[in-house]
Amino acid sequence: MASLLGACVRGVLPPGARLFRRSLPAAAAALLCALLAHPPGALALGQPQYIRAAATAGSFPLAQDGATAKLYVDPEDDWGVIHAARELQADIYRVTGLEAPLEEARVPRGNVVLLGTIGKSRLIDRLIREHAIDVSPIQGRWEATLTQVVDHPLPGIAKALVIAGSDRR
Repeated sequence: MASLLGACVRGVLPPGARLFRRSLPAAAAALLCALLAHPPGALALGQPQYIRAAATAGSFPLAQDGATAKLYVDPEDDWGVIHAARELQADIYRVTGLEAPLEEARVPRGNVVLLGTIGKSRLIDRLIREHAIDVSPIQGRWEATLTQVVDHPLPGIAKALVIAGSDRR
């Protein structure tokens, strides 16, 4: 494996190394080369970084210290948005092994991910009316979203990650 790593650094695989064909060490070396060439911290120009290992100012913890944020979606929102909220719940479980509670009947307390569509989610519309979020950059646009962390947007909610869509997509 060490010789394969050295070959990766030089950009040449040793003779007999067969990538992805019954050669686990060579496949592992290729994966390592790809990870070294494109480190997780590398971003495309202009793209925000959403995943971090440690909390930073203005960040929102989806999972921290063995607990997850709660999820909320308006039961009257489009079925596709409700489905997306359930998929986010499943993704959080797949990554952390922790199940994020998904509420549709009442708004949970604490740290909450608020998902919804402008004009379909009563809670998103309330945040707009109360000037907790500004959706003017996405209002009326097709398939546009706003993702914003808001401190104390409503009574009982310490911090919210608001994901508001201009339409159901």
